[in-house]
Formats: sequence, structure tokens, C-alpha cells
Amino acid sequence: MQLIEHNIRAESQRKKIADEAKNHKLLAFTLIELLVVIAIIGILAALLLPSLNKSIEQGKTIICLNNLKSLQLAWQLYADDENGKLPLNNYVIKLKGTGSNGNDELSYQGESWAPGDARYDTTTEKLERSLLFPYVKSTSVFKCPSDMSTVENSVGEKIPKPRVRSVNMNIWLACDENIEETTKKKLSIYNIGNIITPKPSQFFVFIDTHEDAIGDPTFGIYPVGDLRGEYWVDLPAQRHNKGANISFVDGHVEHWKWKAVKIFKSHKQPPANPNDKKDLRRLQSCIPPVGATAE
Repeated sequence: MQLIEHNIRAESQRKKIADEAKNHKLLAFTLIELLVVIAIIGILAALLLPSLNKSIEQGKTIICLNNLKSLQLAWQLYADDENGKLPLNNYVIKLKGTGSNGNDELSYQGESWAPGDARYDTTTEKLERSLLFPYVKSTSVFKCPSDMSTVENSVGEKIPKPRVRSVNMNIWLACDENIEETTKKKLSIYNIGNIITPKPSQFFVFIDTHEDAIGDPTFGIYPVGDLRGEYWVDLPAQRHNKGANISFVDGHVEHWKWKAVKIFKSHKQPPANPNDKKDLRRLQSCIPPVGATAE
């Protein structure tokens, strides 16, 4: 009797173990099933990653637009406080000579909305002397969050430190270097009340500048009819989904998508193709026409 009971218990135990093993087998993945799951995850990641990257860049574009909006407001407030006088848009770095190490020695003479040089400035110290800084109280608005470029030393070697400025101001606004080549007359507008053509809603002020072209604070561009109007003096950026952000005199900001890829080769470079020329002409419509002079 005891033997029978023992056998019954043993059989019951074996059945329990067999059932547990069967259930475990049902819950486990086979190698093929696991590979299929991994493949599906990879496909989903490949499909979603471009959308995620695009969403991230759209967020940076919005931040950049807000930065330009802040600079534009500061520009307007400065003009209001100065009875319409616009903040100077000059390159105030002057060459003093050559130092004992063989490198150029520079000095900063005069005032400007951006007194430094984006190629070399490793700190925001010079931007804190900007004519607009009292109105923005932050140097972060001078920098585009999508700008990953770094500064360089005086011989052109890249240094692993981020740039502190990504935008330039239209050369037709309070720039003493904007002159007529033959007569040497100043062409820029120095008082906001004289901004008539194009009208304030179409006259651009700040623009994202190509990271390989930026240096001084001005964005050089000349109208159709001027010999200098047949090439890009400076080149706009294309960091934001092949486009750039631009502010206008009336205070609004826009994102412009370019028809052509922007590859910097040199200052004063001709349009690379017909679409690049259309981009140039579009921006030229936002500056005074040929023959305009400072008032």
C-alpha cells in the first residue's frame, strides 16, 4: 500500500514538473523569434529617428527665432532711447601690430552692436560691451543653438571651444564701412525714421550667418544694379533644415528655406546655380535699391 502511494506521489510530481516545463517553454522566445523582434525594433527606430531629429531641429529653430526676436526688440529699444539713432554696426577690431610670438595683436576701438569677432572670441566678454546688451541682459541670444562651430586662433587653427555669436546685422544699417566705391559716400541708414524703401516689414535687420563666413558683425549684401550685387559678399546659414532665420525692422521674424544648398567657398562668391541666384535676389529685395544713400 505504501509502495502504491509512493508511486502515485512520484507520478504526480513528475506531471507537475512536466507541466511547469511545458509552461516555461510556451513563455520563452526561440532564437528566431528574438531575431524577428530585434529586426522590428530596428526598422521602427530607422523610421522614427529622422522624425525625431527633425522635431529636435524644429525646437532649435524656434529658440533661434526667439533669440532674434529679443535682439530685434533690443535694437528697437536702443533706437527709441536714442531718438531714432540706430546702434552702430561696425567692425571695431584694429590691428596694432605683430606680437613677440609672431601673431597679430588686436585692439578694440569704438562701439558696435557686436564689438568682437566670431572667429576668435572664446568668451562672451566683448558681447557684454555690445550696445544692445543692456536691453537683453544675456549673451545667449547672440548664439544659434544649432551652431556647432568652434573658434580658431590667429593662424586659422580650430580650437575646441564653441562660438559665442552666430548672427550678423544688415550692412545697410548704421555701418560706416558701407560706402559707394567711387565717391566713398556712406550708404547706410543711421536713423530709423529714414527706413522707407523697402518698408519696415520687408527691411531685414539680423540674419543667421554661415559658420564658415562669419567674422565681423555685418552681413554684406548689395542691390541689383551694383556690381557687388552679382555675388554673395557674405553667405547666410542653412542650419535650420536648409534655411536661415531673419528679423525685420517692424519686429517680426521669419524662417526662410533656401532653394539652393549654401556652401561657403570665399567671400564675394558668385551664385552657385540659378536657384542660388534666386535666393540672393530674394534677400536683395530686403535692402535699399541701387542709388540709395544714407540720410
